[in-house]
Amino acid sequence: MPNPVPSEPPITKPDIVAVRDHTVRSGRTSAHVIVCHDLNRKSHALYEMFNFADRVSPVNLDALARDLAHDIIEDVNVLVRDLQEIKDWAHRQIDQLDKIQDGHAAPPKGGKTK
Repeated sequence: MPNPVPSEPPITKPDIVAVRDHTVRSGRTSAHVIVCHDLNRKSHALYEMFNFADRVSPVNLDALARDLAHDIIEDVNVLVRDLQEIKDWAHRQIDQLDKIQDGHAAPPKGGKTK
């Protein structure tokens, strides 16, 4: 006789709120994937620029390379900031779930995470 399937705890309103918030955040993170692909292209372009060093004015090559490098740095800073916000949000969710589990807080209302 097969073992009975263990029953899962019931899904609570905080579970639903957390899933909804994660779904909304996931839409934002897909933009980060696009940015990462863009960063890969820019990094490759920066590397390839040096193949033209013997055919392009050093002044022009320097200016283009610097602009592209600064653009890459700006993109990375955006990613770092956004990823930190996502990490902070996840920590807040864990803290809230711990409080609920310990009986010290009510479930979050309306899915507000900030």
